[in-house]
Amino acid sequence: MKKHLIYSAIVLVAAIFSFGLISNTYADDKPTVTISISPTRESADLKPGDSFTGSFRVASIGTAAFDYAISAKPFTVTDRNYSFNYGESNEFTNTEDWVIFDSISGHLEPNSVDRIYYTIHVPHDATPGGHYIALLASTKGGEDAMINVESSVALIVYLTVEGEINRSGDIIENNIPQFYLTGPIHVDSLVKNTGNIHGEATYEIEIRNFFTDEVAYTNVENPSTSIILPKTERFSTSNWDGTPALGIFKVRQTIRFLDKVSTEEKIVIICPLWLIFVIVFVIALLIVRAFSHKKSQDKVSA
Repeated sequence: MKKHLIYSAIVLVAAIFSFGLISNTYADDKPTVTISISPTRESADLKPGDSFTGSFRVASIGTAAFDYAISAKPFTVTDRNYSFNYGESNEFTNTEDWVIFDSISGHLEPNSVDRIYYTIHVPHDATPGGHYIALLASTKGGEDAMINVESSVALIVYLTVEGEINRSGDIIENNIPQFYLTGPIHVDSLVKNTGNIHGEATYEIEIRNFFTDEVAYTNVENPSTSIILPKTERFSTSNWDGTPALGIFKVRQTIRFLDKVSTEEKIVIICPLWLIFVIVFVIALLIVRAFSHKKSQDKVSA
């Protein structure tokens, strides 16, 4: 009886394991819908009444065929972390009616590409400054796809309409935290655009060993950048992924936006929690020993 139970348990485990393998293999073999668009960013300087023609590629990089639709939407952001919004209109984004496509739908087989042409007509009464459009390619998986959900990819068009352009803004924060229990070291920034046109902010970081002054990390030759839309604030964080577990460093960040420059430099300490416990224990031990030594001396003197 006991042997029979053991045998039955082994058979049950083997069956469950085999079913798992079959299920995983089946899931891996199911077709997937994956759409891409390129380029993802375009810029143009135009006068009121002008037109601009461009194109982009829509590609199927999954294993399932699908239909897709092309549309133009307002492009803005909803917070200072720059969460994209493809629906809210304001003075800079009421532009979806400016766009005409040569095609607004299509079908893609796996590993195939379509090219879509578009023309942007700037109205004669368009306000000067920045205008922002998202050109979207949206798809729904076919019946044979593993996941039958809509997905979208976007080409963002940054238009500058000539006229009275106001380029202004400020660097609100240039922050370098000074103490870490664990990495990575990071630097933060907050940049505000108060003008009517987008601008590019650059972030230069240099990290040096406190004791040797050797450069541990720098992006000065190729600084990171970000676009700041008009009437918005953008918060950015940059990490040093190669941060060691322990060390003391001199960290400097230089932010540039329009005519503003902000440079901050601080000493940064990385000290893991276990080392703090060791230091506290050693200090406590020294205090106890010193107290005991003093007490012994007092007894000898008495």
